[in-house]
Amino acid sequence: MTVRTMPTKDEYFAELRKVPALALPSVAYFLIGYGIFLASTMAAVAGQVPMWASCLINGFALYLLFTPMHESLHGSVSSNQFVNDMFGRIPLLFQIPAAPLEVARWIHLAHHANTTSSDDPDNFMHHGAWWVLPFRWANFDVFYLVKFFQDDSNATKRLRPAVYMYAIVFLIIVAGFVVNGLALELFILWFLPSRIGLGLIGFFFVFVPHFPADISARQDKYQASTTRIGWEWVLTPFLAYHNYHLIHHLYPNVPFYNYIKIWQLRYEEITANNPSIQKGFALRPEGR
Repeated sequence: MTVRTMPTKDEYFAELRKVPALALPSVAYFLIGYGIFLASTMAAVAGQVPMWASCLINGFALYLLFTPMHESLHGSVSSNQFVNDMFGRIPLLFQIPAAPLEVARWIHLAHHANTTSSDDPDNFMHHGAWWVLPFRWANFDVFYLVKFFQDDSNATKRLRPAVYMYAIVFLIIVAGFVVNGLALELFILWFLPSRIGLGLIGFFFVFVPHFPADISARQDKYQASTTRIGWEWVLTPFLAYHNYHLIHHLYPNVPFYNYIKIWQLRYEEITANNPSIQKGFALRPEGR
């Protein structure tokens, strides 16, 4: 008779960090996001729902598609690179169509390397007048592209031809909609929803989990990103486990659905380092 032994803590941790052949939770967000977007758009075109309602629904759908796209940036959707990247490229076409996945990956990894420091490319979404920040969240793709073209490194120079190609194809597609009398539908059912989706992403995935963004990861990585305790039954699916955003910054390539398990597994080690904790729906972390 074979006796099964329990894995050690380190073995279990290694298992949680492992990228599967295909992360089904990422696929679920992908299918749900696109399912909602396509159903809503077809219903609006058929006159079954008001255009304004479909605009809001599509914005939420594009917000959901951020999860597989973001996981793809970290190589966490699939151990197969082609499959992994496709789950990033396809959502990105609807969110930021003028940017290849490689550009999004370049700027996002710069955020991880410089979290909440003066070199963080996300800094503009953390600091500013209350009435300016929502505009920045909803249009962070524009700020990112400006940042990309301001950078003169070899990495960005290699990517620029791809950006030009994406931009040309995007403009041709837009021109096609306009020529066929579908400019209003494109504006209401895609462009405005893309701003809503990016606004939600900027607020819930950038601003909130790093608030108040006054301590950089270089100073204290446990204070630069937060963990939100409470209301997990609502916040975990809505935030795709990024209510435990600190875990993502400690272990960036871990599949998102394992964040809470890692928090529990390494609880003593993490809490010994005084992590930044937000309770329930509070914005400001305790003691800050």
